[in-house]
Amino acid sequence: MRQTLLADCAARSRSLDAYLDPDSNADLPDDYDPDDLLADWRDAFDSEAAFRERLSFADHTVESARERLRAASARDDADAGDSPSSIPAHFETAGSVVDRALELDREAVGSLVERHADSPFADLLAPLVGAASERLDLGSAFAPTAIASLEDRLFERLTEVFQHPLFILFKAHQRTEYPDAEFDERDDSTEVYEEFVAHHREAGYETVFETYPVLLGLLGDVTDQWLRSASRLGDRIAADRDALARTFHDGDDLGAVADVDPLSDDPHGDGEIVFGVDFEAGCSVVYKPRSVETEGAFGTVLDWANANASVPDLYVPSVLDRGAYGWMEYVDHSECESERAVDRYYERMGGLTALAFALDSTDLHQDNVVAMGEYPVIVDQEMALSPEFETTDDPSSPALSSLVADSILKTVLVPFTSSLNDEDAEVLTNSGLAELDDVEAGQKTPVFVAPNTDAMDLTFEGTYRPDGTNLPRLDGEIQSVSDYVDQLKRGFRAVADAIRANRETFAASDGPLGAFEGCEIRYLLRPTGHYGSKLTESVYSSQLRSGVARSLPLESLYRIFVPTSDEGDLRKLVDAERATLRRFTVPRFTVDATGRELRDGHGEPQGA
Repeated sequence: MRQTLLADCAARSRSLDAYLDPDSNADLPDDYDPDDLLADWRDAFDSEAAFRERLSFADHTVESARERLRAASARDDADAGDSPSSIPAHFETAGSVVDRALELDREAVGSLVERHADSPFADLLAPLVGAASERLDLGSAFAPTAIASLEDRLFERLTEVFQHPLFILFKAHQRTEYPDAEFDERDDSTEVYEEFVAHHREAGYETVFETYPVLLGLLGDVTDQWLRSASRLGDRIAADRDALARTFHDGDDLGAVADVDPLSDDPHGDGEIVFGVDFEAGCSVVYKPRSVETEGAFGTVLDWANANASVPDLYVPSVLDRGAYGWMEYVDHSECESERAVDRYYERMGGLTALAFALDSTDLHQDNVVAMGEYPVIVDQEMALSPEFETTDDPSSPALSSLVADSILKTVLVPFTSSLNDEDAEVLTNSGLAELDDVEAGQKTPVFVAPNTDAMDLTFEGTYRPDGTNLPRLDGEIQSVSDYVDQLKRGFRAVADAIRANRETFAASDGPLGAFEGCEIRYLLRPTGHYGSKLTESVYSSQLRSGVARSLPLESLYRIFVPTSDEGDLRKLVDAERATLRRFTVPRFTVDATGRELRDGHGEPQGA
């Protein structure tokens, strides 16, 4: 790829902050008028006062910001620091991947295309994935099926990033080259689609990145994250192989990694996600790219409940903590064997709900609960002892916010409906006990119709399509919580009574609560769904034309802090949020269970 194109894409991808920095020597793109840009920035806030306070966070006033933007706009091209030597590393990665992708023919990436035949623009993305995969060396410790699954994960990530801008270019190609043609019924034809693919391959993908320069940086970011996270997974399996065998496989040899299965959608930190790891010996474990101390501590609480509460025994999954990361027993969904087993399931779930409420846990949504026969298992407890942050910008009604904060609804285990305001339709929460098949979701995501044909089209749908592994089944049918409320209440009362009767020992430093001392607790500044929406919007074509276009929507993250918030330093977290979202990952903050200093996803203190 031309160095001049790399440099141009890197320069046009600069964030809005760069043009306010007098030392950055950044040249504001010609398609931005400084005064119009400032007005657009102001529109991200509810009032002039809120906007001025946000600018004060960066030591600016409206007048000084206008002056800096005008200076960046007036700078001559010769003065701008856009030489190829200043190209960021992730753009260099992207350039190398594109160069190699152009050398790979259809045969070299045929299996990728076949595996993703229903994914939009598979013929353009498969060579990029194939080129990136050549950089990954996991040796013989990973079977080809495991490597293929890792490749599939990268393919899915790049599809999220590329699908909307490529679709806009595809439709523009159809309109330009065939202005009078109707394509709606041509789902059996691929002639124009193949022509579009060939055009961009022959152009070295350059037209794509000239139109959407931010896309090139995202290609590099996502590729680098994938390479580092996959290599880290391989290194950690190699380092822990003996301990894994002892903890999860009775000490027997595990064999090679047969497969890896992504168990979460939201990448954190350096693009890390939770993986299920299957070994050839038949053992499966869960890899978490964070400490699993909280899951271990919750196991201590479960042991205490089993010894002190009149409730059917709660299941305690095995864990192996390694400090910066950890391993957990793979908990697989299975059916109940009888109606009485379903009764016991919901009695146990009532007990788990009481423990979650006592521990002030939250975010125990559908993906964090697995129905293992008659045993409900909470597989993620990173938000036990969850700190709270109150804001006047909460979109929910005060009554709803108070109800959730002061009741078991905060755990997110118990289903309830909510709406952001009186005009919005009520939405069933994605709770640990919710049955969400075909329930309309608040966030709509892109869905392609007739992908990779001349009739390819894009719609946006908001329906959940869960597999229902959070709920018990009997004879193949989901057993809804609404039919087992008495059992749920009975289990809740049994555990709550045990905690009340043993309050002092439960809360003692050498008691079950004391097991959380020193644990890393996740601090959720805002709902995870909010971050998901931001990520989805951040790869719409309109936000990929420049770094400025991508920066403006992220300014809404400041709204909970302006006008002046009593939470003071917490506004400093927004800088980390914006930087993380720009890398197409989800922000994650943590705090020691007995501490106050917040850290980001890399463990760096945030001064808050």
